[in-house]
Amino acid sequence: MNEMKRNIRQIFFLFFLLFACLVFFLGKFILVDSKEIVTNSYNPRLKLIDKTVVRGQILDRNENVLAKTVEDKRKYPYPKLFSHLVGTVDMGKSGIESKYNFELQSPHAEVVQRMRNLIFKEPVISNSVNLTVDLKLQELIGNGLGNNKSAAVVMEPSTGKILA
Repeated sequence: MNEMKRNIRQIFFLFFLLFACLVFFLGKFILVDSKEIVTNSYNPRLKLIDKTVVRGQILDRNENVLAKTVEDKRKYPYPKLFSHLVGTVDMGKSGIESKYNFELQSPHAEVVQRMRNLIFKEPVISNSVNLTVDLKLQELIGNGLGNNKSAAVVMEPSTGKILA
């Protein structure tokens, strides 16, 4: 009888240990890994959202538009100044377009916007991304460098913000 109780107790602890591992990994998946999985470019959900939502704008620190969607096409008003930073979405995503893809495709107040889309046929517009770069400073540096093969970085030392 004691042998059977000992075996039942061992099996109980084995199942308890397995259950604790399951709870731990499920919690890790939900709390730690979920953001990376949702924002992964291989996530098919992002491609489905792409067709129903107008991609958000990319703005500089003074609310100047660096990228926007016009009639289902992505437009870049300053391609020579910001192409290295903003990137593109035409042939694969790169730059900010890739890094903040999930934010640029996820609308705030999605339920309200979807209802307005059904009733008033208003487009569902996603979140915008605000950068710390400054258009005027970028233009000044771009004009100063001219056609020379060179580069410059302007930073705000107290905060670490990249300005140009």
